[in-house]
Amino acid sequence: MATMVPVLMSLLLLLGSAFLQDAQDGTYSLTYVYTGQSKPREGFPKFEAVGILNDQPFFEYNSDSRKAEPLGPWKYVEGMEDWNNETRLQQARETIFMETLQEIMDYYNSKAWIPFEPAAVMIKHEWETEGSVYRAREYLEEECPALLRRYLEYSKPYLDRKDPLSVSVTSRAAPGSERTLTCKITDFYPREISLYWTRAGVPLGPELGAVVPSRNGTYKAWMSVQIPVHDRGPYFCYVEHSSLAWPLIVRWVGESVVRAAGNSGTQPQ
Repeated sequence: MATMVPVLMSLLLLLGSAFLQDAQDGTYSLTYVYTGQSKPREGFPKFEAVGILNDQPFFEYNSDSRKAEPLGPWKYVEGMEDWNNETRLQQARETIFMETLQEIMDYYNSKAWIPFEPAAVMIKHEWETEGSVYRAREYLEEECPALLRRYLEYSKPYLDRKDPLSVSVTSRAAPGSERTLTCKITDFYPREISLYWTRAGVPLGPELGAVVPSRNGTYKAWMSVQIPVHDRGPYFCYVEHSSLAWPLIVRWVGESVVRAAGNSGTQPQ
């Protein structure tokens, strides 16, 4: 069985996050996620790395390809990063990561009595004596924020974009005395959205819903509410998002299904 150690390895913060506050556009972050497996299953690399700007993955590396490669729109951005240099950097991090993972596994495979979390104590001592802690601090406080500033020169328009959303309202009568109304929102960015059902201006609940990422770098969301099967409303799906100049309100009456596409000029219905 494969052993995955994403949490322990996050201590190796040569791997980390940087945050910058922009007075006009809010907060930006740069995050690296590293995952290693001591016994990888067939078809799964033993080591993977992903770089993320805000909530958007912009490059990936794994032990099979041994190459750092840009993702999504960053495939078409020239000059943001030297991907050959980034490949060499990630290869070095893979070596450090997997060596540390092996040291941890050696401790846990020992049959002797060992103190609580001895691997952590050992690695802490090793990092302090060899200077890794100080290099990690320099990386997190100086190098990583500088990287984020450079990446923003090429990425800020994409991260600051406001993709308009599309809305659909559906109805499904279940056996018994209830009907489920579902409001579905697709293709929006950024992630933050307010979505709920109302009747006669009163928010309804309890409701069931979620916001999840789409493959194209946008998000999709849904919100469902149960009503008496013979109730014809009217009911309204209420949506607030930064791509809208004002809230979008989509009405459900009876059996009809109403669809609307939102944009900066959409008016309440």
